Amino acid sequence: MTVEQIAQVAHEVNAAYCRTIGDDSQPSWLDAPEWQKASAISGVQFHIDNPDASESDSHDSWFAEKVADGWKHGKVKDAEKKEHPCMVPYEDLPVEQQVKDSLFIGVVRAMSYEDPDGREQRLVVACETLMFMVRNNIDDIKTEPVKDLQEFLSDAQEVLDASPFCYDPLTGKESVRAESCHQTTG
Repeated sequence: MTVEQIAQVAHEVNAAYCRTIGDDSQPSWLDAPEWQKASAISGVQFHIDNPDASESDSHDSWFAEKVADGWKHGKVKDAEKKEHPCMVPYEDLPVEQQVKDSLFIGVVRAMSYEDPDGREQRLVVACETLMFMVRNNIDDIKTEPVKDLQEFLSDAQEVLDASPFCYDPLTGKESVRAESCHQTTG
């Protein structure tokens, strides 16, 4: 996959996640302004070049890019004024916003993984990463759409249970399915 294709997937995952937390402000990739696409492409390239970068590193890279382009903190995202509520240190972000960095990294890792069989294994990596990140933060996410997210996780678990591949987001290790490969966490 190309960097732009990975950026498109990461952008669409972010937009879908934003909708689950009540934020309908993210346009689809096709409707996104060029600055937003360029930001996603830059983020993907950052993670390809820095495969061990953390969520905080991801945010710091995004933040530095925004500052260089004249953005500053604002209560709401306003592209014309170049203001964004996430223009704060990573540790000061609400957990709902920190999850977006985790999802972005998971998508980049999954989609940039070189595998001759490709599609199914990348899908499993992405689902496992998404499920791990959301399940480990779900108690901290205090919004109504969490019920929909929990239903999604239940559906995704069924897909994973049928897959022959395993991925552990904590270690980044992939393998052919073992008996207890796709474990759910409480």
